[in-house]
Order: sequence, then structure tokens, then C-alpha cells
Amino acid sequence: MSNDIRKVFVGYDSREDIAYKVCEYSIYKHSPGAEVIPLKQADLRRDGLYERPEDPLSSTEFTFTRFLVPYLSNYNGWALFCDCDFVWDGSIEEIFEKADSKYAVMVVQHDHKPNNTTKMDGKQQTQYPRKNWSSMILWNCEHPSNQQLNPELINKTTGQFLHRFEWLSDHEIGKLDFRYNFLVGWNDPNSVKPVGYHWTEGGPWFPEYVNCPFNNVWIKYLLEYAEEIGKDHVMQRTPITWVTSLSRSYYDEVAQHTLPSWSNLPGDIVVVWDDKPLDIGIGKIFNFWKDVASPEDPWLKEGMGGTKADRFWKKSRVQVWATRKFKGLVVWIDADIQITQPLSRSKAIEMLHPGDKIWGTLDCGEDHPQVYDHIDTGIVSFNTKHNSFQDFIREYSLMWYNGQIYQCRQPYDHYAVTLLSKRWPVKSFVPNWKTWKIMQNDFPNRFNMENSFLSEYMTHHLGIENKEILSKEKKKKNK
Repeated sequence: MSNDIRKVFVGYDSREDIAYKVCEYSIYKHSPGAEVIPLKQADLRRDGLYERPEDPLSSTEFTFTRFLVPYLSNYNGWALFCDCDFVWDGSIEEIFEKADSKYAVMVVQHDHKPNNTTKMDGKQQTQYPRKNWSSMILWNCEHPSNQQLNPELINKTTGQFLHRFEWLSDHEIGKLDFRYNFLVGWNDPNSVKPVGYHWTEGGPWFPEYVNCPFNNVWIKYLLEYAEEIGKDHVMQRTPITWVTSLSRSYYDEVAQHTLPSWSNLPGDIVVVWDDKPLDIGIGKIFNFWKDVASPEDPWLKEGMGGTKADRFWKKSRVQVWATRKFKGLVVWIDADIQITQPLSRSKAIEMLHPGDKIWGTLDCGEDHPQVYDHIDTGIVSFNTKHNSFQDFIREYSLMWYNGQIYQCRQPYDHYAVTLLSKRWPVKSFVPNWKTWKIMQNDFPNRFNMENSFLSEYMTHHLGIENKEILSKEKKKKNK
């Protein structure tokens, strides 16, 4: 074959948008010169190319549109089609190199006869000869036998005619190795190293299949995709960077009383606003939706989590973004923390640098077995120069994408830190926690700041009641 651009048509289903995005990402990662084209039924209908009525037996929106590939390619050259529930763990160039002009199509010739009656999100599992042959097709678009595949035929003919390749003679169907269309849960994982993983019966993007075989492969590419769309290639290096995020409503209620005191902090201050960025006279101003998180972020696209889980995900997202953008000592600090006196840069680094650990926070230890809330994540420092930092920050981010956060007692950031600290120990800013006299029903994290060596410089107004007191005191002073 010539070195023309490799066209890859990927079936698109609106219920599996994230599956398509991850598949597309995996193709471009290994084959940056490819051209990935989504087969969107809605667009084909709009253009008058697809007019079939909805078929109750169709498990996806691209059940029939895949057979338009030769037409969409102007019956010229070669093109690859795959379902959106693929991930490519190698270059698609391997497949194009196997193209043989004597064949009209080349496919993995599975003998797939699943026993289950449903698949994916409850769709009916149908049995038919040559099942899954059409889930990945290397098309010889200019082969004479494919010239008959035009919109008129595809809009009228039967599914049997198309999916069983009945417009072709058997000798016109070439054979590809099954590692290019590896049926997860069906093909033997010990017999081959897959190039194309295919979750034909349902992948990890469906809640009921989150623990399916090879879910780690798909989640790996999901995380890489999430990282890629949020990547900022401009790294800024400063000895210490303070980072926070908030909304305008939170500023009006709480942070307007605390943020002015941050003029006592050394180094750079970064303020990320959820909405309506406001210049408050300190720090660099960023917009969460423009600078930190892409609207294509998988967490947002899938609407994961409730309101509070979403809020804590934003906090973690800003932390991950900041540690990639600012190199050195990066310190997350809640907007309800008050800086009570000037803090020198050398003192800040002395107190907050994690040393040989990757991160540090207000951790009072786990000698309170009846209480889960022993870590206050109001202030978390990150040593971005640590040799293992990239592995750590990826794992931290991954918690929110692979559902691990829901293994915690609640999907909040301090539970995420608690869980992750078992693998990545934190430096504690609370060295005297064993001397505390705390009532059994109290939450230790409410007392962490005042019992830490940071208390000389900071007050954390943690808890609704403390914020109310702060607001009342501020109003009294302003009278």
C-alpha cells in the first residue's frame, strides 16, 4: 500500500460518547498520522444518506452505517472501520500493511457464539453466522464488488445481507489475526498480545461492566485522554506556589473575609474561579472551565457524582492541574484559611516541604478507629520534583475516573487522600496528635490546624459553624 493518510471510521453511539472519545484517543496516540472519522447516524440522516427506520434489533446507532464506508471514501483506497467499544494498544498501521487487493474486505473471522441474552446497556444479544466479523473491517473501497454498497442499497436491504457479507463471495473475504479484534471475555488472553481490545458485550463505561476483564486497559487510556485534553505545556517554575479555588457565591459568603489576609503569604498565589472570575487584588486569576478543565473531560461528560462529590472533584482537579503547571513546591490551601501574620518564604518551605515524601497535609493519625475524618485537606503540599511524582499524581487523578473514590466512605477529597496515603505516605503537619484530648464523637480533622505547627500563622475556619462565626466577627469589626 501507499503511504496515504490512514482513514479510520469509528462507529459512534450517543450513549457511548466516552467510549468513542477513548477509542479515538488510542488511535491517535499510536498512529498520529491517521484520520479518525466518527460515523454519526444523526449527521448521515441530516445529509440524506441514511433513512432506515429504527430497528429494535440494532444494538448500536452504527449497526448499518458502517457499510457506507466505501461510499464515504468515494470508492477509493483502503479504510478501516471499528466499533467505538475498541481501544487500540498498538498502531493501526499494522493492519493496513496486511491489505491485499484481491480481497474486498479483510476481517477477523470469529466463531463467536455468546450464551448470554443481553449485552451492554440491556440490548438484546442476537445470534447469527459470522457474528462480530463486521465489528472491525479493513475495507478495499475500490474493489468492484463494493461498488454496489451505496446509500440506496444500505437503506433497504436486510441486516443479514450486510452483516453476513452476502454481497461478496467467500474468496473475497480476507482473514486477519484475532489480536486486531480481541473479544474481551471471549478470546483466550494467554494466547496473544492484543492490539485491538474489543468490549463487545459491554465495557467499563457502563456501570454494570465496570469490573469487566481488562478494565484496567480501558481506564488507562481514559485517564491519558483526560490528561491530554487538560494539558498545559507552559510550565512555570517558582520556589512556592499557593493555589485555591472558589465560586463567587463562596467568596461573598466566606472567602471575602479570609483572602485579603493572603497578602501575608510569600511566593505566587493562584486563584481559580468556578464562575465569574473576580480580580481581588492578589494572585493570578484563572477560570476553571477555560484554564483547568475541558468541557470534554470524561467526569463532566458522564455526569458522574453528586453535587458534593462534584465539588470535591473540582478541588482535586485544580490540584492536579496546578502541580502540572507550576513546578517546585505547590501548596493547595482552602479559601477559608486565614493567614494571621506574615510568613517568610524560608519558613513556609521549612514547614510545608514534604521532604523525602511526595506530599504533606494535616494528618492526625489513625488512632481514632471510630472516626473516619482524621485528615484535614485544607492545606496540602506537593513536591513536584519528587522522582515518583508523575506516578503519584496520575494515581490521584485516576481515583475520580475509575470509580475508586466510591470505595471510600464518602466521595470527598479527604477520604481520597486517606486512602491514597496508605500507598503514598504523607508528611504530617500535626506532630503532636497523640497528646490530644478529643471526645469520642468529635471529628479530629476539625482540630488539626489548631494542633499543628502551622497554627502560628494560619487559622482554618473549617465547618459551617466556624464560617458563621467568622462572618459575624467581620461584620462587627466593620460597624
